[in-house]
Amino acid sequence: MEAAVTMPIERTAALMEVRQFLNSLTTSSEVSDEIKRQATRALRHYPSASEVNMLAEKEEYIRRIGGTIPYNLLITARLDETGRIQKLIAEDSEIRT
Repeated sequence: MEAAVTMPIERTAALMEVRQFLNSLTTSSEVSDEIKRQATRALRHYPSASEVNMLAEKEEYIRRIGGTIPYNLLITARLDETGRIQKLIAEDSEIRT
């Protein structure tokens, strides 16, 4: 069986969406106080959507100047034709850590 290949846009979006998920756990009435504390602690150190985008820009720059990166890990909002990444960055600005 062949393993599923994760596309750079899926990886970038997943990183950004996990931050939203952690944030939702911190205010959910359906999870325990311990889960809320753990989510808050993780969220405090989790990269923002803008920081993930910045990492993608650095990866793109390294590739452009001839640096070796084995494959595209992330994609920038600038290269995202769907607008998904830009939308996640905008939504992330509302998360306070």
